[in-house]
Amino acid sequence: MSLQLSVFILCLSFLLVALAAIPFLLQLWRTMKTLETTLQTLNRTLPGLLENLEAITLNLRHVTRTVDVQMERLALAVDRASFGLGVLWNLKSVLLTDSRMPLIRRIRTLRALGRGVKTFFNVLQVYRPEPSRKPAELPEGVADRPSVRDTDRAERNR
Repeated sequence: MSLQLSVFILCLSFLLVALAAIPFLLQLWRTMKTLETTLQTLNRTLPGLLENLEAITLNLRHVTRTVDVQMERLALAVDRASFGLGVLWNLKSVLLTDSRMPLIRRIRTLRALGRGVKTFFNVLQVYRPEPSRKPAELPEGVADRPSVRDTDRAERNR
């Protein structure tokens, strides 16, 4: 009898465990149905998503290559500009340190001579002597009004 009682208690305990597991198994079954629906949706949309992802990756590669080429061109232009500025800087330093050379002195002398000649001609134009003709000898109406040259001289002499 003790064997029958122990088997009965064992069967009763298995029955209680099975009854307690039924809600968990039902929830697991519902979850599996939801996962199946999700998996079907994912299988339908995944090829389109992968194509879009591939197109985005391709565009990103293209943009990366374009930016890389543009950056190399910019770096080349900056290097050229840096080289040109370096050459100009070295030329400036050479000209400043060697400003006592005869060529530089000749250039300065010629520039000063040109300024002097320019000043001479400016003074020659401003202080030109008046014409020797008298107003009475001029045609009528010309003696009454000042000429354009007279007004220009008056403005220069101010």
